Amino acid sequence: MTSSSIRIAATADLHIRIGDDLAYLRTALLQAAAQADVLLIAGDLVDVGRLAEMEYLAPILAEIPIPIIAVLGNHDRRGMRRSAMIKVLRAVGVRVLERSGALVEIAGYPTLGIAGVTGSGGGFRPDGEEEGPSARVTRAAMHKSRRESALLRKSLRELELLNPDVTVVLTHFSPTPSTLGTEPVLKYWMLGNALLGRTIDEFSPAMVFHGHAHLGNEIGQTDGGVPVRNVAVPVSGGIRLLQFDTDGTVTDVGLIPVAFDATRGGSREEVSNAS
Repeated sequence: MTSSSIRIAATADLHIRIGDDLAYLRTALLQAAAQADVLLIAGDLVDVGRLAEMEYLAPILAEIPIPIIAVLGNHDRRGMRRSAMIKVLRAVGVRVLERSGALVEIAGYPTLGIAGVTGSGGGFRPDGEEEGPSARVTRAAMHKSRRESALLRKSLRELELLNPDVTVVLTHFSPTPSTLGTEPVLKYWMLGNALLGRTIDEFSPAMVFHGHAHLGNEIGQTDGGVPVRNVAVPVSGGIRLLQFDTDGTVTDVGLIPVAFDATRGGSREEVSNAS
């Protein structure tokens, strides 16, 4: 290792639709690749969840010359074609995390461990009390939150054995209410859950990246003090660049702007999106 730092470009909630002019996104992603070593995408690559949308986006991702690691978002899963979506992404070199982590090894740079899951809703009540529109819906969300947290714990434990120089977590749903900004409190149960945060705090990674909360704020932390970034494009304004040093220092390198259509994604959330 000749460098003591590695740069991460992170974004989420692109919400691509068929027919979108992707020239702006291609330019932004290539700019990010010129300044970063790894690109992380925290879900909602597409908007409606149609496989054709992912196939429309895939050629742009294929051009990006740095490793791309992603998790699916709730919109990516809407069409019930999860396996096909993943297959399209993997065909163009994107590593999609679901049940395992990723170890990125680039000659001359620190090793980077990435633990990732989509996550789920469930809420942030400290006593674990159910919250949401009905007991049936919230029980389903809590069941999924326990499952996703267990998968994340498994991924983090596996990475711990590999002893990467830097470890980060990638989710779509938030592990903390501290990055939910002006989202309505009654909607919190749809936006993330406390179990993710508790699992993350067991391992103290360098940072967590998530998306999903379009009205959120960019910077927060878990209850245990792990830094969290909401990198949804409507929140960050584009692709966030951060430098991670092996001594634990994290430096904000800048932002590559990406345009966002505010009529997409968050304005059409449904109860089912919490799970």
